[in-house]
Amino acid sequence: MKEVIAIIRPEKWQATREATAGLGAEEVVRQRVLGRGRQRGLRYLRPVTGEQYGGMEFLPKRMVVWLVPDDAVGPLVAAIVRTNR
Repeated sequence: MKEVIAIIRPEKWQATREATAGLGAEEVVRQRVLGRGRQRGLRYLRPVTGEQYGGMEFLPKRMVVWLVPDDAVGPLVAAIVRTNR
């Protein structure tokens, strides 16, 4: 068994779930997280320190985790990348 973890945009969750369900990876764990990729349009500001100025900006994301057999890892990763590209 292998654990596959993906951090994706929230709007891509439904398409990712449909693409991976066709591979037999129907049971997933998903969690809301905050992250920062190369996207523009940062939406949230979370202070890093107690000071009024300064901080780090984050975007909402989804962390999705699958547990799959060893032979299903390649097709699963390919489907995730294809859907979220």
